[in-house]
Amino acid sequence: MSKWKMARLGDVLTVEKVTVLPENTTSALYVGLEHIAKNSGEIVSTRTLVDGEIKSAKLAFDNRHILYGKLRPNLNKVALPDFSGVCSTDIYPLLINEAIADKYYISSVLRHKNFVSYASIHAHGANLPRVDEKIITAYRIPLPPLDVQRKIAVTLDTVAEIIRLRKKQLTELDLLVKSRFIEMFGNPVTNDMGWPVRRLDQIATTRLGKMLDAKQQTGDYQYKYLANFNVQWFRFDFSKLNTMDFDEADRAEFALEAGDLLVCEGGEVGRTAIWKEERENCFFQKALHRIRCNSEICVPEYIAWSMYFKAYTTNFDGIASSATIAHLPGVKLKTLMFQTPPLDLQIRFASFAAQADKSKFVIQQAIDETRMLFGSLMSEY
Repeated sequence: MSKWKMARLGDVLTVEKVTVLPENTTSALYVGLEHIAKNSGEIVSTRTLVDGEIKSAKLAFDNRHILYGKLRPNLNKVALPDFSGVCSTDIYPLLINEAIADKYYISSVLRHKNFVSYASIHAHGANLPRVDEKIITAYRIPLPPLDVQRKIAVTLDTVAEIIRLRKKQLTELDLLVKSRFIEMFGNPVTNDMGWPVRRLDQIATTRLGKMLDAKQQTGDYQYKYLANFNVQWFRFDFSKLNTMDFDEADRAEFALEAGDLLVCEGGEVGRTAIWKEERENCFFQKALHRIRCNSEICVPEYIAWSMYFKAYTTNFDGIASSATIAHLPGVKLKTLMFQTPPLDLQIRFASFAAQADKSKFVIQQAIDETRMLFGSLMSEY
């Protein structure tokens, strides 16, 4: 239990809804949800409105407000503007009672995982979940004296800035590897270096994962498996691993070896990571393809980055099916065309990428440790 007195958010803030009509928005700075970064709350851009551009009323804000994204609260879009403007009605401008509360402290409360979980659970609307004003104002928080709030806010802001800078380092490392790929292999779309081109099934074997069939689950052969959400670009998220039955034959069929590539069949089509035996006795579900390279022709790092460029330049045009939800069937995956530079050149690239991965691992560990510190500080306060 907190050592501080408890208060409702409604006791320390007001949801201000000062309406600005379309005819009064000309030259105003506009902030929509798309302009606020999730989790960090950074306002990544704004738009200056021109005459007649806006057809519906917006809400006014200034530098006293916290901008809270009420649409899809799980995205955790909480911003602190240092300017005046108008915002989407999917954003609540929150005005803090500065006599009893510090807006930086309150913004930290709103970004904390406990509040994000609370808001997400209480959101309504299946396709576009929103959280109501009354839900926000009912949330109870520890309310220490103002000087303590400010001290907490400064500490948490410092920790958040460390996390932001380390994430920037990760982005810069990815950009470095992308640049090296193009430097060594040329433009992967135009093949300006004229490398031989082959179908994936000529340079690797592929296998779709096991279908999850609840009726066939006996509970006798429970093993952890990778699902679509576990595979991120060039890494795995092991925060949640589900289990299902893999009998002896399944374990042989859906085994993973070091260097196997796991590719998302749906969702973000083609998203790829390289298995490095991070877990024992872990298999993979039907939402994923396993690619196993012919080591005499290609290396996993080259194929993984080739998949990245395909995803972000061609979006698998003509390959990924999208009648309903975009997906990459096994039959079509096999027909993907890959440039095949000399193996020694690929190995040199793989060595460079591996060194970058080592640096990324150290940085990610630091981020995880800093996040734990952030969480413990919030719990302490």
